[in-house]
Amino acid sequence: MALSMQPKSGGLRPAGIAAWVNLFVPGGGLIMRNRVATGLLLGIAFAAGANLTIAARLLFPDDFSPAARGGSAALAALAYILAQFLLPAAGPRSGRRSASSGRRTALASITEALRQGRIDESAIAELTPLAERDLHVAYRLAQAASLEGDAERSTEAWARVKRLDRHRIYREETDATLQPDGR
Repeated sequence: MALSMQPKSGGLRPAGIAAWVNLFVPGGGLIMRNRVATGLLLGIAFAAGANLTIAARLLFPDDFSPAARGGSAALAALAYILAQFLLPAAGPRSGRRSASSGRRTALASITEALRQGRIDESAIAELTPLAERDLHVAYRLAQAASLEGDAERSTEAWARVKRLDRHRIYREETDATLQPDGR
């Protein structure tokens, strides 16, 4: 049986599971949310502080000064509290990463299709919402519109590229497409 991270109706979501893990294993929830370095650092700091506190207070109380006993407890408490406060901030990054990954995959797909002289409708559908603010996406969609042969859609797409292209990277191509008669 495969383990799915999709929430079932009435079940815990991955964010809820990460919160529970983080409560019992400080830093563990951060690791689950792809903040591995932060999670490991806080987990190690908590474990070191907790172990030193146990050693200083229970096992060898005469060998540790009151400052060492208090400092080790403070280290454990600080690591625990930081892990709890940093967990909510760790959530949205994974969403951005997956959106970025989807954009990257769709761009690679449409680029390969354009090289082969064909159009990838699924990549176009995925990239269209990004075209108003992403120059590279707008450029690839303009190339696809030109390949399709729809003059109105192509002109609109190249005008979008020209509007987004503040540094005039695609100047020659947009000018040639928007002014085909050489004006």
